[in-house]
Amino acid sequence: MIGVTGARRLSDSAAWSPGVEEMLLSVVRATTAIHRSSRVEEALQLATHEARKIIGAHQAAVSLNAADGGVKIQTISLSEKYAAWRGYDEKPTGGGIYKVVSENGRAMRLTQAELVAHPAWRGFEGLNGHPPMRGWLAAPLRTRTGVPLGVIQLSDKFKGDFTIADEAVLSELAAVAASAIEMLQLRADKHASDKLFGAIFANAALGIAIAQRD
Repeated sequence: MIGVTGARRLSDSAAWSPGVEEMLLSVVRATTAIHRSSRVEEALQLATHEARKIIGAHQAAVSLNAADGGVKIQTISLSEKYAAWRGYDEKPTGGGIYKVVSENGRAMRLTQAELVAHPAWRGFEGLNGHPPMRGWLAAPLRTRTGVPLGVIQLSDKFKGDFTIADEAVLSELAAVAASAIEMLQLRADKHASDKLFGAIFANAALGIAIAQRD
């Protein structure tokens, strides 16, 4: 479902525009698909693809933070315009403008002029073969308690600059992805805990059986 924050932002007449209702319906459909994922990587890839498709951009990426401050997982979706970069697999360092969004916990929407002028962006363009950027929209992924998980970002919108409606929709997708990641991580932790308990129990039972024989 569309969250309270997104609903409030889209209730603003400045945010509402033709096609927004269809975007929101697409977010609902994407939510179902993302929450059916069985692995974190699958959920991230779906979120990346759906964000690019729903908002209409040539580039999309979702990055998941690593414990050391870098990025441990990144999924990318590129249109045919950037087909030459589909083999790009350089992970972000977790710094620069990415860090601004992740730490501040707020979405960021920049035109191309604003992007190249931003102090946290300068010097990044074309770094390590990164595809050229054309404007930028990003939203943080956070747990329910506000712990930073990562960032979802878009660049090079099909038509014009990113809008406040795009920002609200991407923020909703970020919340969906974060929720799915939390659920999958809890499930994985429980599975690991159950497996460990099972191994301990089995070893204990074996020890008892040996002691009884002795």
